[in-house]
Formats: sequence, C-alpha cells, structure tokens
Amino acid sequence: MEVVIDSILLGLRSESIRPPPNPPKPLKNAVLRICRYNEFFLFFNYNIFKKGAVMNRIVAVVAVILMGFGVYAQTKSAPSVSTFTDSRDGKTYKIVKLGTAVWMAENLNYAAEGSKCYNNSPDSCAKYGRLYDWKTALTACPVGTHLPTDKEWTTLTDFDGDGNIAGKLKSSAGWNDNDNSTNAYLFSALPGGEGSLADRFKQVGDVGFWWSATEDDARSAWIRDMRSQIQYVRRYSNSKGDMFSVRCVQN
Repeated sequence: MEVVIDSILLGLRSESIRPPPNPPKPLKNAVLRICRYNEFFLFFNYNIFKKGAVMNRIVAVVAVILMGFGVYAQTKSAPSVSTFTDSRDGKTYKIVKLGTAVWMAENLNYAAEGSKCYNNSPDSCAKYGRLYDWKTALTACPVGTHLPTDKEWTTLTDFDGDGNIAGKLKSSAGWNDNDNSTNAYLFSALPGGEGSLADRFKQVGDVGFWWSATEDDARSAWIRDMRSQIQYVRRYSNSKGDMFSVRCVQN
C-alpha cells in the first residue's frame, strides 16, 4: 500500500516519473479485504496507476482512504447482546460482542468446588455471581469459553481509547454513592466485592474485582477492578488466594 501511495504522490509531481507497471500484490489484497469488510464489490482499475489524469489518481487515493475509515468504523460499532446457556447447570447468561471479542455480560455463577457466595448468601450469588480463588477460576468457565488473559482484559479496557471506560462498562444501577455510570457498552459490571477462604467478605456494592488467567509470579496473578465513583479500570497483581468475580470470554 505504501509503495503504491508513494507512486501516486510522485506521479502527481511529475508525469515523467511512473509507478511500477504492475501494482504490488499487497495493494490488491488490501483492496479486496476492504471490499469484503464493507460487503460490496469494487471493480478497481489499476491502469490509473500506470497513466491517466491527475484527477483520477486523486480519486483513487480518496477512495482507498474512505474505505479504510469504513473498516475502522465497523470495529467500533455498537455492542450487540445475545444469550448463552451453560450446559453444566442450565443457567443462561447475557453475552455482549465488543470489537471482535464476545464477553459474558454477567458475572459467572457456576457452583464450582471451592467457590462462594458473598457472605455465603444465595441472594448475593443471584445478584453478583460467585467468588472464586485464582486456581478455581482458571477452570470455572463453561465449555467454549475461557478465563480472559491479561492481554484480553487490556484489549477490552482500551476498546475506545478512552481512559474513562469504566463508566461505560459498569452497570447503571447497583453501585453505591450514585455512581452515575452509563453502561454504554452493555457489559453490566457489578460490584461483587471480595471474599476469602476464611469467610472474610468486604466491599460489595463499592468494588468489583475480576481475575485474569495471567500469572504475575508463583503467588499472584493479574486482576482488574472497578470502583464506585471512579471511571477508569485499575490493573494490578494480587494474591491468588483471594476470591473475586469471573467473567468468561468466548474461545
């Protein structure tokens, strides 16, 4: 693509400087990919790169640029929500497509051995999902999904390039202190708090914590948290023995 664009620009400066007689394959492949992405067929006359009026060359450049913007816009399209049923227990979850990834739009509520409800209350499980230590979380997701890696979490939190994305991921209800989040991306993050194997629970309503599948070292792994009144997502390493919420992402 760069070779061809450079050739076009050179051609605009001087009719005596000609681009290569055959357009390079990368250009052809790029144009075809763009066409498929935008779901229409384009018959592109490569002869304009051999000869022709300056206006034709300008039109060609503009067309390629505009199609590129079309591809970019599609990657930022509105999130789409559907449902997924966990075959192990019949529970149905909302799922949301953000970019190219499909995430659960609810916290996992599968009763894996070793998982707990906040304060050991079934009502808490119904609202916030269950809490898992890291080892349990690694294998808790349904078939066809997995615990997201640290990189997958980063892709999510960088989705729109806005450092304040937490306000678009958090549920518009269920947070303390009039959080005022919009849930624009329909991720519906809720503040399930944290627990421990010793039945110590805290911060429900104020903070949501989620595991990633990525270790930091033998004792810790990377997590994300979202907090009431704070509109960015925090990333840090945490002890594997604590108990946090789980979101699964499709394979």
